[in-house]
Amino acid sequence: MKQGNTRILGLDILRSAAIFFVMITHGARFIPKQISEYYSLLFFDGVGIFFVLSGFLIGNIFIKQMSSEKISIDEIKIFWIKRWTRTLPNYFLFLFICLGIYTFSEGEIWKYFIFVQNLTSNPNTDFFGWSWSLSVEEWFYILLPLVVYLLFKLGLSFKKSILFYIIITISAISIGRIIQYYSIRNYKYEDFELIRYSVFYRLDSIMFGVLGAFIYNYYPSFWSKNKKKAVYIGISLLIINFLISKFITYSFPYRILEFTITSTIALLFIPYLNTIRHNTLQYNTAQKFITTFSLISYSLYLVNPIVSDGISYIIKVFFEETNKPRILWIVIFSISYFCFWGISLLFSYIIYHLFEIKATEYLRKKLIK
Repeated sequence: MKQGNTRILGLDILRSAAIFFVMITHGARFIPKQISEYYSLLFFDGVGIFFVLSGFLIGNIFIKQMSSEKISIDEIKIFWIKRWTRTLPNYFLFLFICLGIYTFSEGEIWKYFIFVQNLTSNPNTDFFGWSWSLSVEEWFYILLPLVVYLLFKLGLSFKKSILFYIIITISAISIGRIIQYYSIRNYKYEDFELIRYSVFYRLDSIMFGVLGAFIYNYYPSFWSKNKKKAVYIGISLLIINFLISKFITYSFPYRILEFTITSTIALLFIPYLNTIRHNTLQYNTAQKFITTFSLISYSLYLVNPIVSDGISYIIKVFFEETNKPRILWIVIFSISYFCFWGISLLFSYIIYHLFEIKATEYLRKKLIK
């Protein structure tokens, strides 16, 4: 495992928290009803955290790679190659796995190959439904350099081009969510999923991270000076959000603001977490675990729904009788829950080690000269 002490431990902690919340949510199907109400207190938008962290990291890479002197089509091509060699091998590996084990509508499959399965609609959750977030990421990779390059060519400075794109994207999507929200009938369940899972209504989450990268690069003293204040505000907002979400989850104001609140909380934690580095003198087990958990998070995100469905299928086939004692069902679901975690971690570790990184390194050597 390529851990190394050059990684930023604080950001690994944030990425680990994101995949932890995703796993907690996906594992909820194995929690007995008697404790599901308490278990749900652990729910948080892990994908929202991923989006902000991705925006910060990729935005930082983009700003450092490009400049008013260097931004060009050739540099944009290199940016795309680096991003796509990192994300596409795993994506297409699991797309073909899903083609082999899930039923699908033939007229819809082509959308998954060009990331339009959830461009303006809710994806088919019965087939690779969790790919919706990867679609959001890929469109972010496409649009960021193209729009900034266009604005730069229209006469704005590189710095102003990035800031303008950030402001326009966050503002336009926030307004779009409000307009779309007024048109839906059932904002508790199905109708709201259009907003939750479509590319157009979630791109702003990533742009919050890009905003962080913008401040980090162009206003470093402000970023450094206020990192502790930011994390205190983030903790306070996190507590307030937790209390609000448990009492007025389906109210109009909260449904409109929940994605913005999540993005803001994640962004407020980044300045402080970005300063936490690995202690080379005390590179202990806890640090190694966090780093490993962070490294396999992409593979873990892709593999865990398949593991979950497989375990559920086994339960359905072998334990479908409903007249079994309650205590037996509790044991069955408890074992299933720990198997869900264990098998998912094992497979994601193997995929990361034997395929994910090797595929990225091989493709980059072939494509980047």
